[in-house]
Amino acid sequence: MPIGHDTFAYRRHLPHLVREGKTYFVTFRSRNRQTIPPIARTAALHACILQHKSVCWLQCIAIMPDHVHTILQPLDGFTLAECCSV
Repeated sequence: MPIGHDTFAYRRHLPHLVREGKTYFVTFRSRNRQTIPPIARTAALHACILQHKSVCWLQCIAIMPDHVHTILQPLDGFTLAECCSV
């Protein structure tokens, strides 16, 4: 739903605001908060790094035992959803 000429809002579990050219803090987690084995953590890190400079600018990433935190900015022409669809 547009809330301004350049800002859109949508809702899943929390409200989200999307605006071109902005930086986002994104968290994703494992199903049922299960501990992610080290090899899967490495795979998640590599998948995020593959997105860097191709669809987003990855500022930083923290891989935790059951979730991942990133700070990223979608590159021109890409949406936040495209950056997070690894």
